[in-house]
Amino acid sequence: MERIMKRRALLGVFVLFAAVILSGCAEKRKEVTITGTVSVAGKPVDGGMIQFIPVSQDSFEGGGIIDKGKFTATVPYGELSVRFRGNEYLQKDANGNPLGGKDETGPDGMRTYTPPPSRQMIPDRYWFNSEVKVTVQTGKEPFDFNLEAK
Repeated sequence: MERIMKRRALLGVFVLFAAVILSGCAEKRKEVTITGTVSVAGKPVDGGMIQFIPVSQDSFEGGGIIDKGKFTATVPYGELSVRFRGNEYLQKDANGNPLGGKDETGPDGMRTYTPPPSRQMIPDRYWFNSEVKVTVQTGKEPFDFNLEAK
């Protein structure tokens, strides 16, 4: 019985030691959630995505969805390069929601989705060769992007 008690005590010390070591080794991500707007020539982007890439490449990338010109994204602190993709829906209801998409289930049980008709609103250069940069210091800075149409 004494032998079992010693093993349990030794196992408990080992588990506690491992937990202390692992918690000290885990690097905490320094991140913040930001919000902002994206427009092209003053017109809000209907739908798309925004990506934030650390310039120093020593941290994680962040990003979010653009919906009706607004976005929320979790990003690291520091200087970030920003990339954009976005569309303008060709048909919208009175509230600005897209019309014309289809969500169907075929005879084989497979679901298919056809997005509403749209056109690319943000020029490719803002995705492939974006020169847009921001510096996130507090996360409360204004993050409003008005991109050029060409």
